[in-house]
Amino acid sequence: MLLANKWAMIVKARQLGSTTVLIFVLTVFAMLRPGYRVLVVAQTWKVALKLALMAQRFVENFPPALCPAYESTLTSITFCHGGTMEFQTASSASSRGSTYNAVLASEVAFWQRPEESARALFQALSGTDTIMILESTPDGMNGYHSLWVSEDHGLHKHFLSWLDEPTYVRHEPYPVPPALQEYGDKWNLPPERLYWAAHHLATKCLGSMATFLQEMAIDPATCFLRSGDSFFEPRPEWEHATFNAGLKTITPPIKGHVYAVGADSASGSNSPDADYDAAVVLDVTTPATPTIAATLFTKETPEVWAQTLKQLALRYKGADNTVILNIERTGGWGLPAIKAAQEARLTVYRQRKPDTKQGWVYSSNYGWDTNTETRAEMLSTLQDAVNSGKVVLTDERLQYQAARYIYLNGRPDHSEGEHDDGLVALALALMVIAPAQQKEGTKKLPYPTSHQEEHNLVTTYKMSVAEMQARGMFKDSNPEPTYVGWSGDDVGW
Repeated sequence: MLLANKWAMIVKARQLGSTTVLIFVLTVFAMLRPGYRVLVVAQTWKVALKLALMAQRFVENFPPALCPAYESTLTSITFCHGGTMEFQTASSASSRGSTYNAVLASEVAFWQRPEESARALFQALSGTDTIMILESTPDGMNGYHSLWVSEDHGLHKHFLSWLDEPTYVRHEPYPVPPALQEYGDKWNLPPERLYWAAHHLATKCLGSMATFLQEMAIDPATCFLRSGDSFFEPRPEWEHATFNAGLKTITPPIKGHVYAVGADSASGSNSPDADYDAAVVLDVTTPATPTIAATLFTKETPEVWAQTLKQLALRYKGADNTVILNIERTGGWGLPAIKAAQEARLTVYRQRKPDTKQGWVYSSNYGWDTNTETRAEMLSTLQDAVNSGKVVLTDERLQYQAARYIYLNGRPDHSEGEHDDGLVALALALMVIAPAQQKEGTKKLPYPTSHQEEHNLVTTYKMSVAEMQARGMFKDSNPEPTYVGWSGDDVGW
């Protein structure tokens, strides 16, 4: 494909291996062509770093006699002859002003502004023999769909169906639900394909035909269509949910448990259309199965809200529990709450970000900064947790908001006149237990039994012991305290 059509746009089913092939080919180009510059752009840093690691493994396993000397960082590979591989995100500004021979834009449909961002990448190409590849699974009729139906960009269009993968067959019978049987009849699927689809639907899509149709594209027309515009897979009980402000305690504090508190702060306006201050207390003692312990919706000034949130966190902290607050700080409304929590010696979450020299480092700011990239990461985590059943919305206020959270022009948002404060608060709590940035295969750690051991862990893993415990990094998920914990900036006070 690269030899025939060097400017290409790909719509594909998930897990066909096309991204791996493209990364390999472009890595070889950068490796064997002096001065050849490649830019790979992903939707999040997490994906960008995964693609960078993939390219580095290709280089490491390339025949030594053919591979030139090179240096690598988390986000780049530089060969001695000037060839480079750089890995960025769609929201990164570091590539502006630079020029490249080849650009690979991965999973463009999931970028914040797919069409606008993708078109901007054309400016990064320099020379006559250039490569521009946009590739993605579909994500509804958003900006990537607009690019697909457009004819003004000069990209050759390629569609890769899941039927193009010969291994997607299953010879052992598997129960086929009626909706999938209708799908199979429409596309004349043989039994081995239909059994594979039924197994994939049940084990990978949680029985959701909407998810299956989107991720396992079969033709370039229907794959962009959604069965509905809901951000979450609807639940029948959500239809009758109602909303009333106030505090709802689902489970009281339990001795020895670990809690993550997500907080979305508002401006303090009391008007009917104004946003709520919202908090969700999540019991994360067992990170794989977090449960909602309490929810709070109110409309208070930022200063009063700061004290209300502090009292809620202190209630669940008690004398023996661990509490980590993740407070949204964008816009400044959450700053009084962060200050009040720190004064009460509560642990406040800090985001980690990739650093080319140190790996992963703490942000200098306490709380959560929301931008294009972190919003997408946060909402994706929330969507996966709710749709998979990892988190059950046991508060009907959250059910009410979830039922009204939809895609608007491809962007997740609340319906007109509604709110999403509680969903944001739940997402913030979930980010506390998002997978730790560790190498694959990292062994469980012994819980620290002294101040020095705690200090060593904080220095090594760039996160507080409380966060490490919440993320399930210790052998004992709920150890009995053997010493009095220490205070300091390292643990987020």
